[in-house]
Amino acid sequence: MNEILNNISSISWWFGVVFVGVIVSLTASYIKPRLDTWLANFSKAKREKNERAKRAWAAEIGRLQSDELYRAFFASRISHEHAKATFITVLGVAMFLMSGAFSLIFQFPEVADPNSEKAISEFLTNLPKEEIIFVIKLFLSFVGSISLLLGMAFFKSAEKLQAQFEESVEELANKQKQPDA
Repeated sequence: MNEILNNISSISWWFGVVFVGVIVSLTASYIKPRLDTWLANFSKAKREKNERAKRAWAAEIGRLQSDELYRAFFASRISHEHAKATFITVLGVAMFLMSGAFSLIFQFPEVADPNSEKAISEFLTNLPKEEIIFVIKLFLSFVGSISLLLGMAFFKSAEKLQAQFEESVEELANKQKQPDA
């Protein structure tokens, strides 16, 4: 507490505070207009991108409703997205399982038959186990995590496509029912 009081009563502390305050104020006044302009442009670009995406999806809906062959193609695309998501997710799980397997292999190098696998056993025994285990597990865990995240993203994308496809088919069915009613 005494140290804080000494700092506050020191003239050098006040000069430092004033100097830093002036520098921060000048920097902020210089950066703020540029930051405002950049954010306004970014927001405008984002808004335009969303509008283009909406127009593109409206065209896609129109094509799905008018072209039966395209609907079959779109359904195939959804199936492909689901298969890709499943594969990548299974790959991620496999990487985590391999990480555990490598951990076990390096913990028990004598599991291999010493007569037929002597070279492998010696190689495993002479390695700096902790570092190798850590690097391999880290790599496999990293690849597994990325694969799981990608798999979830592909699943999300496939589910979005599925919902959009079902929505367009329902709209088409409703349009076809209305003239009959």
